[in-house]
Amino acid sequence: MLRRFLHEEVLIGGYERQAGSLGWRCTREYRLLGGYIDLVAESMGVVLAVEAELTPARIPADIGKAAQLAADRLVILVPNARVRGACERRLGRLTEDGTRLPVGVDVCTLPKAIQQLRSYRW
Repeated sequence: MLRRFLHEEVLIGGYERQAGSLGWRCTREYRLLGGYIDLVAESMGVVLAVEAELTPARIPADIGKAAQLAADRLVILVPNARVRGACERRLGRLTEDGTRLPVGVDVCTLPKAIQQLRSYRW
């Protein structure tokens, strides 16, 4: 119950409220062939796929869904620096052989993600 609240209301809900107040059009639970993306934010032709993660386990699936969407960036929201570090290590393992990810990925806590959203450059 607490994990769901953290995922849905704090991370995704917080990002959605801030993005909406900045003029981004947001869609929750965006349906794809391989599942759902937690949130898709669109503004002026830019598409952000936003996923909230409490562990690094689903990072490869998140990247695949963002690529299927043809998102400009994948924003992975995490609750704290410890989870952020674990997710960044997982990303490092995915690219250690020189493999290039199909989409740019930002792993950040909610305050950092909001800061990036506010300073987004077209």
